Amino acid sequence: MEYVKQILIDKYGANAVFKGGLRIFTTLDVKMQAHAEEAVWSTLDRPEDPSASIVAIDPKTGYIKVIVGGRDFNTQKFNLAVQGRRQAGSSFKTFVLVTAIEDGVSPNKVYQSTPLTIRLPGKDWRVRNATEGSGGPPMTLREGTIKSVNAVFARLIMEIGPQNVVNIAKKMGITSPLNPYPAIALGGLKIGVSPLEMASAYGTLANHGVHCKPLSILKITDSKGKLLEENKVDEKMAINPTTAYVVTDILQDVIRYGTGRRANIGRPAAGKTGTAQNYRDAWFIGYTPDLVASVWVGYPQGQIEMKNIHGIRVVGGSFPAQIWAKFMYKALEDTPPSRFPAPESEVIRVRVCKDSGLLASIYCPNVVTRTFVKGTEPTKLCNIHTAPTAVTVPNVVGLTAEEAKTILTELGFKVNQVNEVYPGVPKGEVFNQEPKEGTEAEPESMVTISVSAGEPVSQKTTVPNVLGMEEHKAIQAIDRAGLLAIVSYEKTSISSKNGEVIKQNPLGGTIVDRRSNVSIRVARYEDS
Repeated sequence: MEYVKQILIDKYGANAVFKGGLRIFTTLDVKMQAHAEEAVWSTLDRPEDPSASIVAIDPKTGYIKVIVGGRDFNTQKFNLAVQGRRQAGSSFKTFVLVTAIEDGVSPNKVYQSTPLTIRLPGKDWRVRNATEGSGGPPMTLREGTIKSVNAVFARLIMEIGPQNVVNIAKKMGITSPLNPYPAIALGGLKIGVSPLEMASAYGTLANHGVHCKPLSILKITDSKGKLLEENKVDEKMAINPTTAYVVTDILQDVIRYGTGRRANIGRPAAGKTGTAQNYRDAWFIGYTPDLVASVWVGYPQGQIEMKNIHGIRVVGGSFPAQIWAKFMYKALEDTPPSRFPAPESEVIRVRVCKDSGLLASIYCPNVVTRTFVKGTEPTKLCNIHTAPTAVTVPNVVGLTAEEAKTILTELGFKVNQVNEVYPGVPKGEVFNQEPKEGTEAEPESMVTISVSAGEPVSQKTTVPNVLGMEEHKAIQAIDRAGLLAIVSYEKTSISSKNGEVIKQNPLGGTIVDRRSNVSIRVARYEDS
C-alpha cells in the first residue's frame, strides 16, 4: 500500500490522495501476500534474525502480486522491496549468461575454472571461487552456471564485454544505474538493485523474452465513480525467445542439481542464487511459467555479515531458496503445473558427453541431452572418451544372427553376414566367424559371421583336400563340407612342416556321407 500511495502522491498530489475520495484498484493478491509473509517470518523467526523482502509478479502481465518490504513497516518506514538497493552477488550472472547466448556463445563452450587475475587499467581484478561455487577442472558454461563458479563468469564477461551485459540487463527490466565494469559479472555493483527490479527482469525469461513493465494499479476512479485512469499491460520484446528458453533450461538445472536445490517445488521451475561478498546480502530469484518471485535476505541498517544465523552462513541457496520454495508452493497450489514451452523451430536437443560437452560417442560413460540455440550445438565427437586401441573379438558361434550382430556392433565392430547351407545347424544360427574368438582387432574393423541357411538337400559331400594346410584352416574346410575333423599329431624333425596336415583319410575328392569323420594327422616339430 505504501508503494501504491507514493505512486499516487507523485501523480495526483497528497491532497487528492488523502482527501479526494479516490478508489484505487490494485494488482495485489491478498492470499499470496499472506503466504509470502508466512514464508518469510516462519523461516526468520528469531528477534535477532536479519530482515527479508519478497516481490512476486505475474510475468505475462507485469502485475505485482506480492510485496513484502521488511519486518515491520510501522517501526521502520523503509520499503526494502522497492527502495532497498543491494549487491546482487551471483544472481547477476544470469544477465551475463543471457548476453552470451544472445551473442551466439554455446552453453557447452568450455572455460577454465581456476582462480585468476585480470589486468585492468589502474587495478588488477583478482577472482576466486569462494562464496558459492568452486572451480577446478575446465567446465562448460552450463556447468559453471549450475555451480555458480566465479572464475568461469569472469572469463566470460571479458569475452562478451560488460557494456553489452548492462544493455541486456536494462532491456530485461533493471532500472538502477549500472556501470560497465567487469565486476558486474559477479554482481559487484556500485549502487545495487532492488528485489522489484530483479523479479521484473527474471520475469522476461519466464515470458519468452518479453518484458512487461511492473504494474501495481489497474484503475482509479473519483468519488463519483468516474474513471480517471486505467492501466494496460506495457510489454516489449527484450531478448530472443530462443535465448530465454535456453537460459531457462540451464536455470532449471540450478534447482535440480546446483546451488538452488532447496528451491525445488516439485514442478518445472528455474532460478539463480546470489551471495554478496562476506555474506552481506543473499538472494534467490526464480520463476515458473505463471509466477516470478525475488527473495532478498539481509540487514537493512547496513552491510552486516550473516556468518552465524541459526548456526549457518547465509548464502542464496539457504534461507532465500527456502523462503522462495515455501512461498511458491503455497502461491501456486491452485495452479496446475506447466512446462516452459520451447520454440521448437529455433532450438535443438543433442546428446552430449557430460564431461567434455561434446557430442557423445558410444564410449562416453555420462551422456545427457542438452538444449541449444540452433547453430551453437557441438559438432565434434567427445575427445576424452575415445575408442580403445584394440578390442577383443567375442565368441558368437551358436548365437542367432541378430544376437551376434547386437553384441559385435555394441563393441564397435562392423558385421558382414554370409548365409550358407550348413548341415546340423538350425537356420539363422552362426556356425563360424572370422576373426576367431579372442583375436585382438581394431575398433570398426569387420567381423564376418557365417549363418546357417538350413540343412543341405544332398546327404552326400566331397572330402576336401587339406594336405599341406595349417591345422585351423583344414578344420574349417572340413567343417564347411559338412564333415567332422578328427585330429591327431605326429612328431617330425622337419621344422617347415610344423602345424601342417601331412596325412588325411579319406583323401580329397572322395564322396562320403555328410557328418562323416575325416582323420587328419598334423606335424608337430621337435628339435632333436
